[in-house]
Amino acid sequence: MSINWFIIKVANRCNLNCTYCYVFNRGDNSWNKKPPILSAKNIELICLRIAEHCRQHNKQKIVIELHGGEPLLIGKKSFEELALTLRKYCYPTQIELCLQTNGLLLDSKWIELFVKHQTTFSISVDPTPTGIASARIDKKGNDSTPELIKLINSLAHTPEFKATFTGALCVISNKTDPVFVVDWFYKNNMHNFDLLLPDANYSNPDPDTSTDFVKSFLLKAYKRWIGIDDPKFRIRIFQHLIQKTLGAESGLDALGGKINDMCVIESDSTIHHHDVLKICPNLSNHSLNLLTNSIDDFCNNAPDFLDISLPEKCTTCRHRDICGGGYLPHRFKNNSFDYPSYYCDVLYGLIDEIKDSLNHLEHHIPTI
Repeated sequence: MSINWFIIKVANRCNLNCTYCYVFNRGDNSWNKKPPILSAKNIELICLRIAEHCRQHNKQKIVIELHGGEPLLIGKKSFEELALTLRKYCYPTQIELCLQTNGLLLDSKWIELFVKHQTTFSISVDPTPTGIASARIDKKGNDSTPELIKLINSLAHTPEFKATFTGALCVISNKTDPVFVVDWFYKNNMHNFDLLLPDANYSNPDPDTSTDFVKSFLLKAYKRWIGIDDPKFRIRIFQHLIQKTLGAESGLDALGGKINDMCVIESDSTIHHHDVLKICPNLSNHSLNLLTNSIDDFCNNAPDFLDISLPEKCTTCRHRDICGGGYLPHRFKNNSFDYPSYYCDVLYGLIDEIKDSLNHLEHHIPTI
């Protein structure tokens, strides 16, 4: 076992207070005990450990995703130091550097740095109709979306923005309408985005959005997307489900893809398995500190649940090869992952709709 995808938490604080956030608002307070920002000392240590791992496993390419909190809180100087140090120490391994941001700190200088350091970025945005606040609120409880839209509109026309912006993520919320959401992304030229299931499981259900709402939302959004009929307009979850329905592989972690080749490195230099596992109450904390342990040490102590097969109840399901059992953190119950996804009915209904539509569709199916 080795790591191909490193998620570095360069900031353990955020300038927003999104109500559904699994980091700050779903019962785990470990962020409060970690350094707010990744220090220069830990930048050096983390880069050395990643480079060591690359050499030991002859890595040709790795993905490094900068995350938070809000990763842009690291500041431009430290970001540049991290990008330069990673590429210097890991050479000749090719590094695909990316980050996920709420976008509110973006400016032309950040975009120039992304171009300079070959970094791509995606933006988290949850559009809502006028007069309805999204779940993405600031520290004062104000909706952050209008400010974000103004900022994006001021930057989106530049070739540098177009060269580095890869798309958007939108968490399904009961505060909005699926047709509105799909139309909003299409009209605002964000033609590559994903609809995310709210992070929840049987032991930690979403307090605001029911599975019935999520199912209805996705069915309506899918029908609207198909109705737009533009092969350049991509919604990731629908594309991957179509591809898997047609027999292709996906690898998407939300559809049963393995998460044992990725890790999260925190601002205090501790290394953990997938961050969303924090929504699983009382789950053992399988972590080591890179100050005293290598990344190989971490891999060699991987918990058994990362390799768990499909739950027994899924083995006879006619959609098992398409949904793949869903997202591992969504299967948690009674201190076990041997359960169908919390969103099993959602995925089942959506796959039925996709199969039915494929029997009637004659237009081009977008490729992943």
